[in-house]
Amino acid sequence: RAVVDIATKNDSIVLDRAYNLALTETCTLTDLLSWIGGAMGQTRVLTTNTGPVLSHLFPSVTRGHVDIAQAQELLGWEPTPLREAVNKTFLFYESSLTDPRFSHEIDTVVTYLTRQIFPHHIGTQFRKVINIIRSNGMRTSPNNEEHSEL
Repeated sequence: RAVVDIATKNDSIVLDRAYNLALTETCTLTDLLSWIGGAMGQTRVLTTNTGPVLSHLFPSVTRGHVDIAQAQELLGWEPTPLREAVNKTFLFYESSLTDPRFSHEIDTVVTYLTRQIFPHHIGTQFRKVINIIRSNGMRTSPNNEEHSEL
């Protein structure tokens, strides 16, 4: 919404400025992975300590969160809390798997992942899981007996 506000306002106070549209909170990678796992219905997410190297990939870890004061003051920007954003994002991606409007995009991503990223045996299993979700419109989990062969 803030981007639309900037584009549609003819206000010299708002135009010709850079805005940070970010969160006001930070979290650890472990927290983020736990929230993603929770959105997926997983009660336990395993992580390992990656040490200081990984933390430098995320500037907010070493420098604090991005300053969004200008966007808040001039545009009325209020970010969605991170945990809520994770849940909404998961729900969007989950629903997109069965939405015909996203068929091409899903096929492109699945093909790329199965050919370029995953080892063959994992790629084959991943494609099976995606096809089950797309045809049944259901979540799968390791505890789902119907699909225990996956």
